[in-house]
Amino acid sequence: GFHGKYDVDETSPDRPVVRVDLRYYEVSDEEVANFTKVLQAFPRLATLQFKSTKITDAGLAHLKDLPLLRSLALENSAITDAGLGHLKALTYLEELDLKGTKVTDAGVQDFQTALPKVKVER
Repeated sequence: GFHGKYDVDETSPDRPVVRVDLRYYEVSDEEVANFTKVLQAFPRLATLQFKSTKITDAGLAHLKDLPLLRSLALENSAITDAGLGHLKALTYLEELDLKGTKVTDAGVQDFQTALPKVKVER
């Protein structure tokens, strides 16, 4: 029911899903919750991309269930500095795309205090 793209690791015999791109579908907080449950079936998932004005701080709480994410895009979402607190559980995170969000410089600085190795794009 979701309109997006995914990539698999072609070098691995079991071809696990490693990247999911939902930037072409306006996902709501409830759909983030439901989709996160589905994505837990892909333990090697490293990249997740959203571009949705319907995602708020509440929707980010569900992403803690994907602790091995290394790259996360939340473009154009309605998230604020408060929502970044939910992402501090993603200790493997290396890249975070916050283009078009309501996150401030202070929010990014606080986030990077907890996860200093994350490259944040705004």
